[in-house]
Amino acid sequence: ASASGNNVTITGTSPNAIDGFVYGAFQQANAVSQNTVTMSAGAVGRSLIGGFNRTAGGVFGNTVTLNGGTVGQNVTGGRSVSGDVFGNTVIVVNKGNVTKDAAGGSTDNGDAYNNVVAILGGRIGKSVLGGYSKSKSAYGNTVTIAGNSHVEKNVHGAYCDNNSCSATKNTVIIQGQPTFGTTTVIAGGDNWNRVNARTGNTLQMHTKGITAANISNFEYLHFYLPKSITSNATVLTLTQAVDISTPANQPTTKI
Repeated sequence: ASASGNNVTITGTSPNAIDGFVYGAFQQANAVSQNTVTMSAGAVGRSLIGGFNRTAGGVFGNTVTLNGGTVGQNVTGGRSVSGDVFGNTVIVVNKGNVTKDAAGGSTDNGDAYNNVVAILGGRIGKSVLGGYSKSKSAYGNTVTIAGNSHVEKNVHGAYCDNNSCSATKNTVIIQGQPTFGTTTVIAGGDNWNRVNARTGNTLQMHTKGITAANISNFEYLHFYLPKSITSNATVLTLTQAVDISTPANQPTTKI
């Protein structure tokens, strides 16, 4: 049977910490779907995970919302060891603090697709990933970084962790006035050799005055200038040398 429709709410305040992991649902096999985890205060020592499958079952439609408090490791919408992860969501708002990564969907041996991460406030201590697959493909994921949020490391629309996988058709949206670490790279997709990690990836800039180290692996760069923008204003400052030339056998960058 599937594990679905569960709701976990954490409202405690420090020092009432939870030492381990928090799952919306945990399953040995079969599907894990439509579970929610909401945290508004307190501390979790390990990770928040909307739905987890430790074998080959699919994980989909799970949501984690972090309104406040601190998570000691990662926040993940859906996680499967060998199955696909799709349609999972992570939302961080207000003063939510994630010590490591925020990922919409994560899998070792499946595809990660159509997951969403919205960092609308708070702080991410390491990276943001719309979808992550260790051995297969990650595509169609969406990451939004907005408000007064901060991301210390990198932003990936998707990441796949081998030489032959693809990370394509992902979207990264920047709104409001978020800040980034001094080495932050904003990437549409990525893998070990950056082959097939560019096609269909889109960066949408809906603001101005943003600084990051670099951008990479976007086929489309879309700039939506705010009405308040003035002449000679800067939309995006990149502190490293930028190369948007077309790699061999990859699509050209379109602005």
